[in-house]
Amino acid sequence: MKNKMLLLFVVILVAFGGVAGCGGTAKEPSGAKKPTADSPPSASNAFPLTIKDSTGKEVKIDKEPQKIVSVMPSTTEIAFALGLGDKVVGVSNYDDYPKEAAAKKKVGDLNVSIEKVVSLEPDLVLADTGNGKAVDNLRKAGIPVIATEAKTLDDIYGMIEMIGKATGTSDKANDVVGKMKEDVKQVEEKVKSVPADKKPKVWVEVDSKLYTAGKGTFINDMIAMAGGENIASDVDGWKQLSEEKIIERSLMSFLIRMVFMIRMRRKKSKPVLNGKT
Repeated sequence: MKNKMLLLFVVILVAFGGVAGCGGTAKEPSGAKKPTADSPPSASNAFPLTIKDSTGKEVKIDKEPQKIVSVMPSTTEIAFALGLGDKVVGVSNYDDYPKEAAAKKKVGDLNVSIEKVVSLEPDLVLADTGNGKAVDNLRKAGIPVIATEAKTLDDIYGMIEMIGKATGTSDKANDVVGKMKEDVKQVEEKVKSVPADKKPKVWVEVDSKLYTAGKGTFINDMIAMAGGENIASDVDGWKQLSEEKIIERSLMSFLIRMVFMIRMRRKKSKPVLNGKT
C-alpha cells in the first residue's frame, strides 16, 4: 500500500494545483524564500558511517555502496531519483518505474528471496518495515539493510535524506527534498483561500480490492495539504472499505485510481480524474 509514494505525491500536486481556480483569487507567492532540506548539504558522506533506520537499528555502512538491492518500489524510485540507477542490481517483483527498474533482476515480493539477494552480493539493501522478517534475515546474512517507513510527508523527506546519506548522495537528496517542499508550499499558497464548501472530496483507491489511505498516512496529509478532503479521513491507516461505504462517502467526490496514475506517469501525460456521483 505504501508503494508509488513519489508518484502519488506528484499526481496530487498536479491534480490539485488547479483547485485554486475554484476559490477565485489565490495567487503565486511573491518573494518567498526557496525551502531547503533540514540538514545542510555536504560535498560527500564520509564512510564508514552509522545510520539509525526506521526500525531503530544502528546500521553500519563501511564504504560507499556500489551494488544496491531495493526490495520496495518506493525505495527503488528514490534510488533512481538520487542518480543511483546504475548501482541498483536488484529490485522487487513490483518494480516498474522508472522503466529502467523493470529490467533489473527480481528478488521477490514482500516475501523477499534471501538467496536471490545474497547471490547479487549487494553492499546495501533498501527495504521497508513491511518486509518484516526478510530484513532480519538479510542482516543475519551479513548485509547492511536500511529499513524505512513513511506515514507522513515529513517521514518521506526523512526517508529520502536517510537513503541519500547511506549511499553518499546527500547533496542530491537535499535537492530533491527541497524541490518537494517548494512544490508543497506553492500548492498550499494556491489553495489556502478555497472555501471549505468548495474543497473537493477525494477517494484514493490504492488497490483493486478497495484499500484506501486514512488518517495517519502521508496520502491523507497530501490531500489535506492540496486543499482536498479525504472521505476516508476518519479511518485509521491503510484499510479496506466496502463498495457501499465508498458510495455513501463519495457523493460529489473525485475518484483517483492508482492504475490511471501509473499509466499517466508512464506516458508523461496529464493526470486522469474520473468524477463519480
